[in-house]
Amino acid sequence: MTCRITRSALWVGLLSVAATANATPEYHIEDLGVVRTWTYSNGFGISSNGNVAGRVSDGSKSRAVRWDPVNGMEAISTLGGDNAFGFGINAAGTVVGNSDYDANGFFSHAFRQTLGGAVEDLGTFGGHNSDARGINDAGVIAGAASMGDQQPRAFIWKEGIGLIDIGTITGSGTSVANAINQGGQVTGNSVAGVNITHAFRYTEGFGMLDLGTLDGSTLLNGNGLNESGDVVGEYSIGSKARAFYFKDGVGLTKLDGLIDFDTRAQGVNDSGIAVGTSSIDLDSHYKAVVWKGGGALDLNDLIDETGWNLQEAWNINAAGQIVGTGIIDGNAHAFRLTPVPEPASFVALGLGVGFFVRRPRK
Repeated sequence: MTCRITRSALWVGLLSVAATANATPEYHIEDLGVVRTWTYSNGFGISSNGNVAGRVSDGSKSRAVRWDPVNGMEAISTLGGDNAFGFGINAAGTVVGNSDYDANGFFSHAFRQTLGGAVEDLGTFGGHNSDARGINDAGVIAGAASMGDQQPRAFIWKEGIGLIDIGTITGSGTSVANAINQGGQVTGNSVAGVNITHAFRYTEGFGMLDLGTLDGSTLLNGNGLNESGDVVGEYSIGSKARAFYFKDGVGLTKLDGLIDFDTRAQGVNDSGIAVGTSSIDLDSHYKAVVWKGGGALDLNDLIDETGWNLQEAWNINAAGQIVGTGIIDGNAHAFRLTPVPEPASFVALGLGVGFFVRRPRK
């Protein structure tokens, strides 16, 4: 019997395979799981080489955790209390965050824990509380610590120096730092007037840059920044939170969410890709999202596994890896997304298919 493969049939095959390739997910998802008997986990920080910081919880107590691809998840001791959160991590594996330091859990201090080292209390500016939110590969830490009047003030922490007050936009009042980049720039929020809080970008030697206002909002918060100094965050309009992107020479621009209600941008990388969370209705149901030069994209539509409900994307590194929290099998678990390489070009695909087409037998 002679088997004929017509040119049209071959093109149908090529188009079918091409359609499959176009449907290839954009991200591979890894379930970072939990450690020992803990039930839930959250992912908050990701380093330049893909290490993750977060926390595990049983619903009443929590521990800060470190995760890396080789050793998996490791719980970190507290400063003496029952609860701790890991918010930032660098390429060396140093984790920063906050921890209760007494059994009552009334007060918490910022901590640093180097890989294999003891948990270090970073202290305060004379008040009861402090919190570390980010660390770069040089080991500089950003966060906030209360002063004697218990009001928070943004800080950077350096080895051998300790906490350094980086001030406020107005020169007095309160401020909070949320993130730091490799160059040591910091973003967060600061008092900018009576009942006015603006996002800022701090550069050592130049002080705080007030990022201004958007849509008339007087309440803005910077959550993340990249190596170019681009900042992402959120601003409030009434009861709504809306995401923003700040770029030198452009200023503040709105990032559209899945709906026009409760959207927050949490992190941004050097390619200008931002991540965050966006509500899908008015009943506080959220999805993890990514912005790639346009409106928000639901990350649930871009991963290579089903069964997940990705709810929060917290940060993204230069390689495009994303960390956050999703629901899997009914429990909240930390996840890490890694971009999937783009499929081969159509020409290369055609050559590959042609190679595997069985020749007709005579």
